[in-house]
Formats: sequence, C-alpha cells, structure tokens
Amino acid sequence: MDIKFFLVLLCAATIFQNCQKSKEPEFFSTETDLIPLYFSPDSFICTATKEVPGLGSIHWTANILGAIREGKLSITFITYEDSVNVYARERLSFRNIPLAIGSNRLKNDTYLPFSSYSRWLSDGDVVNASWELDTEMDNILEVIQLDTISRIVTGKFNVHFKITTQGSFGFVHSERINFKNGSFNTKY
Repeated sequence: MDIKFFLVLLCAATIFQNCQKSKEPEFFSTETDLIPLYFSPDSFICTATKEVPGLGSIHWTANILGAIREGKLSITFITYEDSVNVYARERLSFRNIPLAIGSNRLKNDTYLPFSSYSRWLSDGDVVNASWELDTEMDNILEVIQLDTISRIVTGKFNVHFKITTQGSFGFVHSERINFKNGSFNTKY
C-alpha cells in the first residue's frame, strides 16, 4: 500500500511540475519599444520586424542615410517623432561595411563591421538609451547588390541588441531589441 501511495504522489508531482507557468524572460521589456514611429514615405526606406523578446514584434519602417567613410559603407536607418516634428527618435546604424557583395558578420568593434541602436529625445539630439550587439547571437548584414556607378546598395540584415545605456529621463526602454528580416535599398 505504501508503494501505491508513493507512485501516486510521484505522478502528481510530475504532472504539477509540467503544468507550471513557463518562465518569464530574465530581462526587462516595455511596450514603449513596440510603438511604431514616423518615416517619410517619399525617400529610401528600410523595413524589418522589430522584436522585443518575450513581449512581441511590429513591422518597422525607417528612412535611410548612406555614405562612404574611409572607403567603407555606413548606413543609418532613422525614424522620427511625426510628420510635423521631424525629430530623430531611433537610429539603427551599420558602419565599416566593405564595398563588396557578400555577408558581413557584425562585431562590437568599431574597426570592423559593426552595428548599434539608439533612442533619442528632445529635437533628436539627446540620447535616452543605447544598445550594442548581443555577441551570443548571429548578427549579419548582407550586401546583395552594389552599383558603384549609380551608388546604389541593396541588402538585408538580422541584428540582436542588448542595452548598454538607459537614460535617466524620458521613457524606460527594453533591455533586448532585435531587428529581423531587415531589407533596404538606398543611394550612398
């Protein structure tokens, strides 16, 4: 009889353990980072899925600034407050990208291909939060087409960020933010 009681108790404990709620993420997340921001529809744009892990994702669209700096490609994607107050609110930047078709693994090293993400306040000149690449994840920017005569570049990217600076004013932002299935076409 004691063995039957022990087996029933063991089965009940196993079932209870399997029915427990799944773990919440170990990092802070907020809906603030899932609010779509403005982009100007009449210029070059980038699209991606912006994700706050454990909270959700949105379709994200931003304007693009491309440039050549020291022989390498620099691309910045920017969103704005609204159509009247065109103050920068987000900047997703890629730097030191070789001017060549191919895949680039991104690092947290400003001398190599790298990426960063930041949120801005005021008239677009006050940083409220910044993120660096999560190096435990694959972070890639791929140049798919490159026209050096017309100075047009097309590419795609997947990047994962973790927060490095949380401002003491304005909104509190999520510790983790990802941009997945990103694509762009822009003049540089």
